[in-house]
Amino acid sequence: MAKGNFSGLSCIKEHLDHTYRKSKEETRNKYAAVLYNINTLVRENGYNDNPREYDEETIQFIVDTWNSQGLAVSTKDWYKHILGRYLRYFKNSVIEDMGIDFGQDDRPNVNWLSDEERDILMACEKTPLEDIVVHLELCLGMRVVEVIRLRRMDIHCSDVPEKCYVSVRGKGRGDGKWRTVPFHPLT
Repeated sequence: MAKGNFSGLSCIKEHLDHTYRKSKEETRNKYAAVLYNINTLVRENGYNDNPREYDEETIQFIVDTWNSQGLAVSTKDWYKHILGRYLRYFKNSVIEDMGIDFGQDDRPNVNWLSDEERDILMACEKTPLEDIVVHLELCLGMRVVEVIRLRRMDIHCSDVPEKCYVSVRGKGRGDGKWRTVPFHPLT
């Protein structure tokens, strides 16, 4: 648990030594670089770099800086995750309390259907299997490989429609990485 360190640098070292002690050195170094960059940003702009003292104003400054740098949504989410875990280690839940959401990334390397092509595809006669595949790809935004890997146990539904989602195994090393896709209203 968190000790009596109060400078940002000593807190980062303590957090890394405790939280990532069993991680690969490469992983630990990636997290360290993000935390040291955030610490420098905060300190050089007049904010307290003690993670126990980060408040909504400090977090908003950090988020505004990330937004002005034009970072991808996935990068900002990753930074937010690292910072949130760091602050939680020091019993600071400001990021969770703020409920920061960066939205979703655009997928620039995707050849999207035009609206007209989509409408034609949705309106044409399809078998039930084709109908499901088209719905998963067009309405839920799943990749072809994710649809192929989909199993019944990957569909999670509750009494509240807004909480229904699909766990999909997509791109990535080995068998791919997991992500969740919320249901579309038509699902």
